[in-house]
Amino acid sequence: MLLNGAPNMMEKKNGCLKLMKDENPNMLLVNCVIHRENLVAKNISPVLNEILDLVMKCINAVKANTKCGSLFKLFCEERNEYHVRLTLHTEII
Repeated sequence: MLLNGAPNMMEKKNGCLKLMKDENPNMLLVNCVIHRENLVAKNISPVLNEILDLVMKCINAVKANTKCGSLFKLFCEERNEYHVRLTLHTEII
């Protein structure tokens, strides 16, 4: 199980994680490292951080408009890409 620390997942009494752990006590838990990697990237390289910000602006622009999303999917399909949609949640903090 990959965790991101969301309250509805982590609540000790009736959170999703608790319910899943009750069913499978041997479940392996892994904390999400993407946020940590982003923090490291910001501190190591301001140029890399600028690039990540630009990429996020492009992704958010595509996701904000249905027509742009459809054009992005068509663009990917024409290039025989395996992934043709952007993820539901994309954020670099």
